[in-house]
Amino acid sequence: MSGGRGRSGRRGGSGSPCRDDQAQGERRGGVHDRWDSHGAQSPPGRVPGASADRRTPPWFHPGDSSAPRQGRPRTAGPAELPTGATASAAYQTVSGADLPGTTTTPDGEKTDYTYDSAGNTKSVAVTGTGGGNQTFDYNPATPPCGGFEGQRCKATTEMSSTKSVSIAFTYDAKGNLTKVTPPAPLGVTTYTYDDLGRPSTVRDGRGVTVIYEYDERDRVVKVDSSHYLAVSYAYDGNGNLVQRSGNTGVVGYAFDPLNRETVRTLQDGSQTRLTYRAAGNVGTRTAEKWSDHSQFTSLTVDGTTCSGQYGSTDRSERIRLGDTFFRNGPPGLSAKTTGGVDMSFNREPGGTLNSMPTGGKSYYYLTDAIGSVVALADDTGAKVNTYSYSPRGVTRAATTEQVPQPYRFAGGYRDPTGLYHYEARYYDPNIGRFNSPDPSGQEKSPYLYAEDDPVNRIDPSGLLSFGDVTGMGDWAMTGCSVVAAGYAGATTAAYS
Repeated sequence: MSGGRGRSGRRGGSGSPCRDDQAQGERRGGVHDRWDSHGAQSPPGRVPGASADRRTPPWFHPGDSSAPRQGRPRTAGPAELPTGATASAAYQTVSGADLPGTTTTPDGEKTDYTYDSAGNTKSVAVTGTGGGNQTFDYNPATPPCGGFEGQRCKATTEMSSTKSVSIAFTYDAKGNLTKVTPPAPLGVTTYTYDDLGRPSTVRDGRGVTVIYEYDERDRVVKVDSSHYLAVSYAYDGNGNLVQRSGNTGVVGYAFDPLNRETVRTLQDGSQTRLTYRAAGNVGTRTAEKWSDHSQFTSLTVDGTTCSGQYGSTDRSERIRLGDTFFRNGPPGLSAKTTGGVDMSFNREPGGTLNSMPTGGKSYYYLTDAIGSVVALADDTGAKVNTYSYSPRGVTRAATTEQVPQPYRFAGGYRDPTGLYHYEARYYDPNIGRFNSPDPSGQEKSPYLYAEDDPVNRIDPSGLLSFGDVTGMGDWAMTGCSVVAAGYAGATTAAYS
């Protein structure tokens, strides 16, 4: 239910709605939201565009004198969590920014980070359960992999004491990502762009090509693939998606004068009508209760109610939901426990996922150019999970999952209702819209996700979208760069 880009979340193996059975989100509908008198809007939270590396550890609260700040000692902790466990973090100043140096989670897992002089992550070393190492190489002043100085050229993961694998990135003169070369036997993924810098074709390691067409407002109007049927999209003058046409038929969407979806008409003619609270929040989707701080205090699904508990005053730092407990570190959610089963999440300083230790084994995330998880590999390099999405993040039938994990489209945490959580808000991939207005007022449209351009833009905070993700430009420089891309079939899975 939470955890955009890993801020909070849970995962369980049973069918209990208090556990994160991802399949439940695919089949639910017709349940109801309950919002408090304050409209259940998330507070603005962190400043969009600022490096995620600068986050204050989630076990500190505003006014805590031990929280790291510019010009203060950068050692935080040990701090005692509500569960009685302790955690700590030490920071270092690089290129004028306070970046994580060493963090220790409540379960004793230690992560050490190193950086180059520009603040790019050079290595991440994890000791403890499921530990591992990653190193990164970047373009110098004369770029060997094309593009510009500072763009990532290679990511190397130590799979075991005797085996390492690398993924190489190549760019064009404009800094656009043109090729991703994963370790053999996986195939190369290539990208081409139109004159406006928009992705026009993507060819994955299996030879599957996806072609994109846009209108004059940079909106995707058609996605065509050599192995998937074409899908077309139509919009109104305000940028709202009003029709989706494909091999399964036509789906229509109607909106009110405030650009809020009011009626959804499916292929068989059946309709779903949406209503809204005074603050603009959707009132007919999930049975949730909210606190005065816009936090879920309980979630009712299929007649079962799960209670939630938080470690801060926004939605990002959960410490419990139902029988699942969460542990957070500076980069994001570090671990969760459900029914005595632990699952950890190793990350770069910016919060980008790189591996998931669970059950005594480590699994590695493979992502595409916008950060969507497209595959999970074990420590031998063998594929265990694959994920396929529509352009707006709907999970496709081609998805296969042997090892359950919650992260999906654009690095977001997918909750049991089928919504994605991106820190300040929840996103409905079926229509490409958030279920509440932008609490910061920074977006042109209060409901649209990524300015209605999910192929080229992302909104990890739910407050402000930004582009240049396929070129790994600004995104890479702020620490949110792609950990691993180019898995065979990955790109088509993400965009078909």
